[in-house]
Amino acid sequence: MRWVVVLALAEGVFLKPDKVVDIDEQIQVLENQKSEATVEDLQKATQTIQTQAAAAAEEALAAQKHVEEMEMQQKALLAKANDYIAQQKESVKYAKDSNKELEKELEKAKQFAKTADASVKDLAKTAVQQMFIAKNKELSSWRDEVLTDHWALGRREAIEAAEPYKHAWGEALEKANSYKSTARTLSSVAKGLADEANKATLTAAEKRMAGDADGALRLSQAAGAMRSHGRKLEGYAKDLQQESEHLFEAAPSYLSSGQQAAARAEWNANPKALPPMTLDPSVAYVPA
Repeated sequence: MRWVVVLALAEGVFLKPDKVVDIDEQIQVLENQKSEATVEDLQKATQTIQTQAAAAAEEALAAQKHVEEMEMQQKALLAKANDYIAQQKESVKYAKDSNKELEKELEKAKQFAKTADASVKDLAKTAVQQMFIAKNKELSSWRDEVLTDHWALGRREAIEAAEPYKHAWGEALEKANSYKSTARTLSSVAKGLADEANKATLTAAEKRMAGDADGALRLSQAAGAMRSHGRKLEGYAKDLQQESEHLFEAAPSYLSSGQQAAARAEWNANPKALPPMTLDPSVAYVPA
């Protein structure tokens, strides 16, 4: 580089007639200028490269994101495809199973067809029987009404309705007679006790006159007890006699109530007062 500068100086570029020039100094200046120019160019080039590198990095990042999105889409499509394949396999399996079931049902239908002809007559017979049974049920109320002897039914209902009252009347008479009989027995016993008490009183007086005061006292006490018990029995007899008379008086009311109940029951069973049937209803409508 120095030789070039020297050559340039020799050609009069840096020659000054009135001043001596330092060649080394001039060379150093030139080299410094060139170094400065080279560093500036390098800085500009570096900035350019950095800018391009940043842009390239952004493009690479965007490309990477795009690649990742494409991979995710591919995975999603692959998953859908796998699901679809699985569904198709399941459909094929279901179709095969359905085909087997269809074959079984077809075989059952064939077997049923073989036995259907034999059971048609039985089914028809059963259907006719069911029809007659249903019709018989529909006509049951009419048949019961037509074949019922309402007069006889009313008499039966009347007897059944009066039966409790008749039974009560019989029990009332039975109790009344029993009370009356018991009252007579008690009255008789009470009279006997009174007679014995009188006898004991007389005997007690005799003993007292004979000087047996203790014997007289005992007999007097016994006579008093018999009279007391006799009076109680006489009271019971009077109560039973009154109850017997009350039952005798009430007994006819049972018969009257029974007659009323019988009349109501007969009217409920035969409100139209139909006369008795002239034919037996059980055979009146039997074909000859």
